Amino acid sequence: TDTIGTMKKIYTHFEWTTTSWEESDIYSKLIQEIPNVQSYQKNTFRSLSSTLEQIIDERWGPSFERLGYRRRCDDNKNKTV
Repeated sequence: TDTIGTMKKIYTHFEWTTTSWEESDIYSKLIQEIPNVQSYQKNTFRSLSSTLEQIIDERWGPSFERLGYRRRCDDNKNKTV
């Protein structure tokens, strides 16, 4: 991906720099930092067992719903653990 180009678009759009992009502090800091993060990979996690998923849904499902998240185990809404 074009990290520098993307950041330039963001900073230019929001007018977050008062100098030209290439003269800004963020540009020079990005140039230095990009080599350190180029090999970054998103974390991966094992899937939860269905039993653990049901326990989480039973205990936390109402909170998820209040926050606008869909419950994963809709058939277990009325069970308690």
